[in-house]
Amino acid sequence: MTDNKIPAEGVTITILRSGMTVPHDSYSNRVTYRNEVVHLTPAQVEDTKDRNGKSWLDLSDEDQIARWGVVSFRIGNHANGEIGDDDFNGLRYRRWQEEYEYAQKISDPNERQKAMNELAQKYPESREESRTIASWGA
Repeated sequence: MTDNKIPAEGVTITILRSGMTVPHDSYSNRVTYRNEVVHLTPAQVEDTKDRNGKSWLDLSDEDQIARWGVVSFRIGNHANGEIGDDDFNGLRYRRWQEEYEYAQKISDPNERQKAMNELAQKYPESREESRTIASWGA
């Protein structure tokens, strides 16, 4: 694909495992999540090339397994689940956050408190707190 001319519209890939990095801008990369569909501009596609002009976008499934031990991406949009669904804790946190934001929008104080109590039961780890113990003086 990148051995020839890069398409003017760029390239779309689907991430198949969380943790893969892709070009973000000319100075940095960003970490992606499973089932995330990423569109790479022609400049970003150029950034995937090594010093010999070879791009990891050209790797077949077999080549990816040989290089990384897993298939990390596929060209095109192949998303088939929730973004990040291979990261249990991250997915659980995002679900809690969505439900928390929804509960906060409930106008009736009693209903809002009921929803917050249900969240605390469903996501007990969200109630973990950090405490700082300070002692002043000698």
